[in-house]
Amino acid sequence: MQVSDTVSKLISALLEVGETKTFDRITVKEITERADIHRKTFYYYYSDKYELLRDAYVVNALKYWDRDQLTLVNWERQTGEVLKAIKEHYRFYENSIHWDGGLWHRMTVDRIGYVINKTLNQFEPDTKGDARFSNLFISGGIMEVMNTWIGHGCQTEISILLSSFKQMIADFMDIIPRLTNTIRFE
Repeated sequence: MQVSDTVSKLISALLEVGETKTFDRITVKEITERADIHRKTFYYYYSDKYELLRDAYVVNALKYWDRDQLTLVNWERQTGEVLKAIKEHYRFYENSIHWDGGLWHRMTVDRIGYVINKTLNQFEPDTKGDARFSNLFISGGIMEVMNTWIGHGCQTEISILLSSFKQMIADFMDIIPRLTNTIRFE
């Protein structure tokens, strides 16, 4: 995602303010003052602070999970980059993900789900009906592990998280045949 200098300043200001305040308490005025940008300029680019937050999530961390660049070969490296970016600004994420109206949840589940879907289609191409459940189950689990990691100050090593994610996916892939033989998800 290419961003203008103005948008970059706004995102940086949001990240800075978000290090010390929860998102629900941050105002557009605080962001624009920190960015040294007129309030009208903010509204030229964004209708509200949630739109800016969406761009901040993408520009700071979720850019590594871009659908055009994410593959089964590079997902682990890309996920490592996402986690590094989050760790660098973990207080911002800690102060935003629970007060953003579900934005973080929707964005991460969508992006994680994309690669999970690719994986499921590679190994189980005929499980379209079950794929949605599997996708939501795995991506939701990974997202919750990430949220817990953020909530604990990103203390666990990134390599350990990546190993956990790989194991979570492998374990789930192992039980899919048993699930599909006993349960039908519509």
